[in-house]
Amino acid sequence: NVGLEHCDVLGKSASEIAYSKCGIIKPDSLVVLNSFDTDIDFVVTEECKKNKAKLVKVAEFYDYDIVDLDHLNIQYFPFPKFNVNTTALYNRENVACALEVVNLLNNKFPCTNENIQKGLLKDAGYGYFELVKKNDKLIILDKANNPFAIEKLCKSLEFSLEDTIEHSAILFAVDYDKNLEKMLSTLSRISHDIILTTYDDENSRDETGFYLFLEDYKFIENSKDALASLLEKEDLKNIIITGNEKFVKEFKTYLGEN
Repeated sequence: NVGLEHCDVLGKSASEIAYSKCGIIKPDSLVVLNSFDTDIDFVVTEECKKNKAKLVKVAEFYDYDIVDLDHLNIQYFPFPKFNVNTTALYNRENVACALEVVNLLNNKFPCTNENIQKGLLKDAGYGYFELVKKNDKLIILDKANNPFAIEKLCKSLEFSLEDTIEHSAILFAVDYDKNLEKMLSTLSRISHDIILTTYDDENSRDETGFYLFLEDYKFIENSKDALASLLEKEDLKNIIITGNEKFVKEFKTYLGEN
């Protein structure tokens, strides 16, 4: 997928970034595209033509639902339904892309459905919609750190939390070079109960970095104190911790130790 990230290096629009990423396309190669944006589609199609590369697009139509709190159920033709070790809706695109590649390579590298299922049940890695239960609350750790990723996170939250989404709060820290206004605007779809905080890194926004938003959202410098205040709220069911990879990793360690 192509998102508006690293614009100073890759380009100012989705099509410019797509063009930069197309530098990886080699003559007479096979290209798998996992995007449903018309501008991106056009750029990649043209670059494939120039390189005489075969283009295969990941199908937009596949079936998915939630099995339980920890698993998505995804079907992508010609495969049967697989359980995936996540409830992050954004991972359905990643799974579909992986299955398309498995299908394309199957003649040279056969892979049974049983082995595919084993692979999809493995841990997706820290910071990808990780779920932790604490004080009868669900804590969701996701390292989304740009507007594109935050949008995908919010869609996943709307899909997974369903009836309890109104009882959610967000603990948010972010770097100075990110589009804070866009990220907060998107997160406010989930909850207006957003606590701004910081973490130990020279690039992290402190209270002065949030000054335009301090009338709308509370700032608590110590993020552990901020979490403690949320855990004490009786009517709260979900706490989302997001905004930066290092910030989320620190909380994963902290929650594991406490």
